[in-house]
Amino acid sequence: LTGFSYPVGSGPSSQLKSFTVGGTLLTSNITVLPTDTFEISLSSGASFAAQSIITLNVVNSTVATTTIYVRMKAGLAVGTIAPVHTISCSSTNATTKTISCSGTVTTAPVITAAPASLTGFDYAFAAGPSTQKSFTVSGTNLIGNITVTPSTNYQISTTSGSGFASTALTVAPGTVIYVRLKAGLGVGIWSENIVLTSTSANPVNVSCSGNVVASPTILNSISALSAFIYTFNAGPSGEQTFAVSASNLTAPLVITAPTNFQISTG
Repeated sequence: LTGFSYPVGSGPSSQLKSFTVGGTLLTSNITVLPTDTFEISLSSGASFAAQSIITLNVVNSTVATTTIYVRMKAGLAVGTIAPVHTISCSSTNATTKTISCSGTVTTAPVITAAPASLTGFDYAFAAGPSTQKSFTVSGTNLIGNITVTPSTNYQISTTSGSGFASTALTVAPGTVIYVRLKAGLGVGIWSENIVLTSTSANPVNVSCSGNVVASPTILNSISALSAFIYTFNAGPSGEQTFAVSASNLTAPLVITAPTNFQISTG
């Protein structure tokens, strides 16, 4: 039996292989013994229950043909498990039969993300979503693609500027993932993780942080000024005033006079 494998730390092997054993003209039961690196069971799949010995009862000098399932044990070191490891099937006065087993324990897969944190997902209240940022997924010794799962309030896409959603994506190593803070959030700081997973690899988080700020507001003390009057060639007119205030600005306040009017702060 060959082809058993798993990354170090992720055993036992997911592969189950099997052989059948039976006998005739026997005077005693058949005893099936595993090796120090392989396990045996009479059940397959999720019902696999490793046994240190399996005894197949003889009835009328016969043991009915029985399927034995085999897997490679957990906890083995990186390297090749050579076929010198054999499962034995024996019965009194009968020739013992052996089944050689071999497999490989590979180096553990590792996921990487560059960069591993993203900041600056900011926008004013009711003016979302944020601008996008990106990271690249990759890894070593991977045995499958990488699943990228966004958090509740962040959206991801593999296309710059479009396709953003809050659903997981399964991508190949080397893929660029675009991220944005979704629209419609309340004022506050939003710090969450995007999670990267792959078969037998430890999950990796990409931390994301953004800030939804209160909307910029400008307030004027009055909405109109009228009756600027002077006699032809005797201008300018007398001055009038208004007060202006603002809050939550992200840039300086600019006050622009219309074409035929002038303004001053003095």
